Amino acid sequence: MEKSVQRRKGFTLIEVLIVVAILAILISLAIPKFKQYRENAQKQACLADLRTALSSCVAYLAENTSANVTDCSSGPDGVITSTKNVGSITFSNDSAGNISATATCTPLGVTCTVSSNGTASCS
Repeated sequence: MEKSVQRRKGFTLIEVLIVVAILAILISLAIPKFKQYRENAQKQACLADLRTALSSCVAYLAENTSANVTDCSSGPDGVITSTKNVGSITFSNDSAGNISATATCTPLGVTCTVSSNGTASCS
């Protein structure tokens, strides 16, 4: 006599619940990190736009020797005064002669500043 052996097809309820629980734990760990990575990327995009705007202001001032740093804020030809990532950019200079660009980053609502001496910060 031969006994027929039946093979199981599919997964049991316990196996499916364990997989769902593991996935839920992994997702709960990944979401905060993803949010942090996204915020950092948005800050870096804002700083990159400010560096570009600062470069355009410095180039404008080099070409127009009678111009003042505050002239850059009014948006003369070739000077970037706002982008998708930053609102209205304000240009200023300090007593050491460094030019800086300051703006509020649109996606995050933080204020970032980039200076011609190479410093950059967001607060």
